[in-house]
Amino acid sequence: MMEKNTFLDDESPDFGRPDGMIEDESVAAEAKAKDDLNLEMLGQTLYSKFLDVERKRSYIEDRWLEDLRQYHGRYDDSVVKKLETSMSCQLFLNITKPKTHAFAARVMDMVLPTDEKNWGLQPTPVPEMEAGLNKDTPAIDPGTQTPMVTPEGAPVLQKDMAKGVLDEAESRAEKMEEEIDDQLSESKYNAVQRQAIEQMAKLGTGIIMGPVILDEWRVTWKTQPNPAGGNDYVRTLVPNESKRPGVQWIDCWNFYPDMSASTPDGWEFAFVQYLANASQFKKMAKRFNFIEENVEKAMTGTAFNVRTLRWMNELHSLSETNNTVDNRYRLLRYFGELSDDDLRAVGMDPEELGLGEVIRGSVWLCDGIVLKVDLNPLDSGELPFNVCYTDKDEASPFGSGIPRLMRGEQESVSAAWRMKHDNAGLSVCPQTVMKINSVRPADGDYHMKPKKVWYAADDVQRVGDVFAQFSIDSHQNELDNILNLAIRFADDVTQLPLLMQGDQAPHITQTAQGMSLLYNASTVVLRRTVKFYDDYVTEPLISKFYEWNMQFNPREDIKGDFRAIARGSSTLLDKEQQGQALDAAMLLAMQPTWQPYTDMKKLYQQALKSKRISDIILSDDEIKANLDAQQRQAAAAQQEGQGAAPPPDPLGQEKINVQRETNAVRLQGIESAERIAAATLANKEGISLTQAQTKIATTKIGEDAANKRFNAEIGTKMKLGSGI
Repeated sequence: MMEKNTFLDDESPDFGRPDGMIEDESVAAEAKAKDDLNLEMLGQTLYSKFLDVERKRSYIEDRWLEDLRQYHGRYDDSVVKKLETSMSCQLFLNITKPKTHAFAARVMDMVLPTDEKNWGLQPTPVPEMEAGLNKDTPAIDPGTQTPMVTPEGAPVLQKDMAKGVLDEAESRAEKMEEEIDDQLSESKYNAVQRQAIEQMAKLGTGIIMGPVILDEWRVTWKTQPNPAGGNDYVRTLVPNESKRPGVQWIDCWNFYPDMSASTPDGWEFAFVQYLANASQFKKMAKRFNFIEENVEKAMTGTAFNVRTLRWMNELHSLSETNNTVDNRYRLLRYFGELSDDDLRAVGMDPEELGLGEVIRGSVWLCDGIVLKVDLNPLDSGELPFNVCYTDKDEASPFGSGIPRLMRGEQESVSAAWRMKHDNAGLSVCPQTVMKINSVRPADGDYHMKPKKVWYAADDVQRVGDVFAQFSIDSHQNELDNILNLAIRFADDVTQLPLLMQGDQAPHITQTAQGMSLLYNASTVVLRRTVKFYDDYVTEPLISKFYEWNMQFNPREDIKGDFRAIARGSSTLLDKEQQGQALDAAMLLAMQPTWQPYTDMKKLYQQALKSKRISDIILSDDEIKANLDAQQRQAAAAQQEGQGAAPPPDPLGQEKINVQRETNAVRLQGIESAERIAAATLANKEGISLTQAQTKIATTKIGEDAANKRFNAEIGTKMKLGSGI
């Protein structure tokens, strides 16, 4: 029998390798090849989906370009060709830009207050706890089933337990609100909102992405021992390892949502586009931990030609900047559903992670090459996009901006403006008709000039037969009417009167009260926009931040069952009315009748807050010290006055006493009349006597204020010489 070849025997060692190494490497190579194939298929599938969405979004891009040309005061190319052919005026009277700026500024003033937040958190109502606030029965220990007592032996009532639970919930809600506010402040939330509102005014849609982890983009200074030795310390830049959520503004041009759904809650997926040069690509790869070999593969390929994006070329043309880099890397970030194989391809086991049937995450890719796969951090799986609209388009995921809303009125204004200049040019000088062979100029130039000499032929009997001038009628007044009417219609369509732009048209009332009423009425339509902002941005975004903190924040003292509330449309819009109401309440509270029922300090604080005045209220200790000082000064003045008082005058004191009694009787008569009037009103309307007295006092304050305003207006007009 032939001996076995030890070098070919399956049982022989493979030059010192452990047993089974060849099989393990073969299995690992097959698994890696399978994972690479899955990633390649995922990248190609997502890239094909993106190209489909890009094609479907093209009509929205055409509309945005029209709006931006109108915003910048440019005619469309087809209009320019017609004007050039007819040699007409090409001036553009731009009323779109000021309207857009006024809208954006007004919305920012409403939803971005300087003295308070436009959102808040409240504990979710618990009917059992709220009902327990009225129960005086002892609380039962669920463990021992015996009545609960305090350490001092006093019984614990159910209302005490309920109040303690509700107070704890409110305390946790306040701490959670402070935590989220701190996170938003670090990511410059107000600046992000301003960018979104600015683009919303122009294009109709503003997009805020959040919560997203932004700390991986940051570095911080840290004090460390000197590496060279010694006792001194040095400060060095180190990556910030904390993971805190933040927000980002997403440009509409780089946002590609699911075009089959018109609202964000119906989107199945969305893409965000990033155009980066080689340096930016490398930084992003490092910050987001991209797959190194796939990054090298993507960078060795051909870079994307930015000029193939038609809308990008149009944007550069509008801004008159053509010196831009043509070739960049086109990175795409996909948000949506993923499969089990997609996660396994990057080393994630869905079963170990406890994921359900529907897996949501994000995928970075470049030219169909997958760079990274992440899971959605939120258990709800919601997309991190919060979208605000000027006017929601029911048939698409985007909205219509101010330029789109007033497009017809802008065209009418521009047409009237061109006609005015064309008519002015034609009517300023007459049209001349002559027989060129019968009349010739002395200087050989046929243009009209002062003191011009013309030669007529010998056979000309009358100059009027060979030379005449005709004037074109001027229609400036008629064209002014068209222009003013178009501007008025633009005010009506956009609900942005000139009053909101800092100007006053002749048709706007000149009384102070009338202007206040008009200004308040002009905000009605803007309130609709602010409510859209509350529904589509504020509440969803704060709810997602609350969910993120509930999942990942290590602080246990902030967690609880809360709900987000938006305050933009409920409190921030009515500041002027609140200010007037607080002024009236202060006048009412200063009356001796109502002073015992009013916390004057809180009322004064609210009045100052409505006028955006802060940091002038003293602390309780300072207020007490001032009151004590006033009392001491009053007592000292009284003692000094008593020491220097003249001898008593019995006759004069008697007159004073009579006058006091007369005033008291008169005051009693007035108070009796007021009580009779209040009782009559209470019987008539079926209300309490206190409510009737309050209603009468409020009416009197309003009448007095109206009379003061009327007298002030009359006095102002008389001073200005306009009469009554």
